[in-house]
Amino acid sequence: MSAMLSEIAEKSVRGGFFLLIGNVLATIILALGSIAIARLLGPDRYGIYTLSLIIPSLFTSLIGFGVNPALTRYSAKLRSKGDHGKLAGMIRSGFLFNLSASIIALLLCLTLSSFLATNLLNRPEIGFFAALASLTIIFQVALETSNATFIGLDRM
Repeated sequence: MSAMLSEIAEKSVRGGFFLLIGNVLATIILALGSIAIARLLGPDRYGIYTLSLIIPSLFTSLIGFGVNPALTRYSAKLRSKGDHGKLAGMIRSGFLFNLSASIIALLLCLTLSSFLATNLLNRPEIGFFAALASLTIIFQVALETSNATFIGLDRM
């Protein structure tokens, strides 16, 4: 029993370490990208970049519906039972649902970006940039769904 517990703890620590390294690298890449964008835009226009990401971020946070935690939990459960048929179907369904929700959110964000930039942020000039930044919705949802699935499959 203690050997099995030790093996589980070792896997968890190794997986946590890989998640930490991935998050640190992602943060470094984001920081370098932000610095490059800040230098290109200059200090007076850098706020436009930040503000244009607010609207897509709102849409991304609204389309979760609890699918990612369910993917983590049930993929771990089905993997431990050895039910690979249900596991593949569940992961496929979760990805398709999240992809569909992100496409709908993308279309809404593209449609409403000028309206929201004018009325929510009181900055009508960033409507185009918010529409352009709305492409991040699909990529963010795909990243979050992949992370949830890989954690459940113990493939951190």
